[in-house]
Amino acid sequence: MIIAVIGCGNIGLKRLKALEDERDVRVAALVESSSERIEFLKQQFTFDVRGDHREVLSRNEIEAVIVSTPPDASYQIILDCLGAGKDVLCEKPLGRNVEEARTISQLAYAKKAVLKCGFNLRHDVGLQTAVDWLKEGKIGAPYFFKCSYVNGTVAVNSNRVGSLHDMGTHVIDLARWFVGEVESAQARLDRFEYGVKPLDDNGFGILHSGSVPCMVHFSFVRWMNNFTLEITGDKGTIEVRNLPKWGTQQVVLHRRVFPAGIPEVHTSSFEGDQSWKREWLEFSRCVRDRDLKWNQDGLKAMQVAASLRRSSEEGRPARVVYE
Repeated sequence: MIIAVIGCGNIGLKRLKALEDERDVRVAALVESSSERIEFLKQQFTFDVRGDHREVLSRNEIEAVIVSTPPDASYQIILDCLGAGKDVLCEKPLGRNVEEARTISQLAYAKKAVLKCGFNLRHDVGLQTAVDWLKEGKIGAPYFFKCSYVNGTVAVNSNRVGSLHDMGTHVIDLARWFVGEVESAQARLDRFEYGVKPLDDNGFGILHSGSVPCMVHFSFVRWMNNFTLEITGDKGTIEVRNLPKWGTQQVVLHRRVFPAGIPEVHTSSFEGDQSWKREWLEFSRCVRDRDLKWNQDGLKAMQVAASLRRSSEEGRPARVVYE
């Protein structure tokens, strides 16, 4: 597959690194708007480096594009890529609001293009292990789900979309993955130090999927990076502690002892973040098979996020509106 990478900051370089050993991929061009960054890329790589994404979209040999630009730029870039007939792997959030996400998704379907929003945690080995255990029935019927994904980047976060659309959309996507579509949402969003009014830097939410309640937390004002996930059912609990990018990740299965007692514990540990490579491989498969299975995930996460924001503003639960 011949591709271009648009946006070569920290995330764009992670995407590039994930392609290092992929023999079936050729990077035809890198695109970066910063002149200083362009010089850095020319020194580090032998790829063609351009300053305007439109310079590469007219090249017919380019089949797919990775878009790793900040949200305020990515909307139009993604539309241009899809309009040029390219398949797209892009960062979350998909647009800055539901309207932008809807426009992108509709164009992708109209073009029959693969659109994958970069929820790389879906491709984390430890989280995949947890989902497999859940599907195998190791904890029985789920009772509740909890997930917290937080850091202390409020002073340096450059996405300018707030914690709900940043880390929150990851957590929303994980809830959908583990327990299914979210039907209603309730939230409390706050802005303590964030410099972008009126957006949030901390939020708590309760999501409902069928009979399963989900408690979620996303934040830029928790001064140490932290990720925890728990799902409990009638036969036990699965916990995910940490992400491999921050160190050793543990996935722990607690088997319930009847009628009560200390549970039996099984722990698996994982090192090294393979999620970026695994996400690329899945995107590549979708392009090869013309599989559009991921095309709506970015939009659905934004629709749940919109319900959380509406709930916080109105002070009451909100239904999630899907289209």
